[in-house]
Amino acid sequence: MNYLKELNAFHEWLDTNPLDSGAIVLWYTLMAVNNKTNWKDEFTVANLALQAKTGLSRQQLDRARSNLINSERILYKKSGRVNKAGSYSMVSFDTQDGHRTIHEPDTNRAQSGHAVTTLVKHKHKQNETKEDDKARESNPFQFFEEEGFGTLSATIGEKLGKLIDEFGETRVIAAMKEAVIYGGRNLAYVTRILTNPNSTKPKGASTHGKSGGTPQKSNDDSGVDW
Repeated sequence: MNYLKELNAFHEWLDTNPLDSGAIVLWYTLMAVNNKTNWKDEFTVANLALQAKTGLSRQQLDRARSNLINSERILYKKSGRVNKAGSYSMVSFDTQDGHRTIHEPDTNRAQSGHAVTTLVKHKHKQNETKEDDKARESNPFQFFEEEGFGTLSATIGEKLGKLIDEFGETRVIAAMKEAVIYGGRNLAYVTRILTNPNSTKPKGASTHGKSGGTPQKSNDDSGVDW
């Protein structure tokens, strides 16, 4: 599965298929888990683990999962055993994903053919690794978790989504990187950088807020670590 393509496709898909914030956070979380399994067609993850990663209650998790199932974005098999995690499958937006069409050569194929197939697989793997790195650099939700901003709960996911809608993914990522540099790993600090970039950084630091105009000073100092 191509991580970058899936993230971009999901973002576009939401324009015409709105989901509640819990379902959106759960989808991103399941994608991250699936990525760590090296894109297994089917993987298991416990409800408690998902609750910890998403910040959703059990009832919210069940509702978010049902929404993703009904929207045909995931497949889910409940385990028949007590205290056994259910299994998930991500429904790809790209059903013609190239690396899935490559198969091992049969025993009668020439050795050179096998070498070519192996080389193609290797190149696909390299491309996927590069694209996964690009996905992290272009996806604020993934960046949020991997850079230690905290648990991507439904509430935080909704706030982050609003920042993306207002400023765009590129500026939000840039502001988050700046927050990491200055030790302000929280959305309040990121928001301050975006809305009033000159107020939170040492003199001469680069800015990543709105372009044009003179930034206005905010009177809301709540939640900012100084």
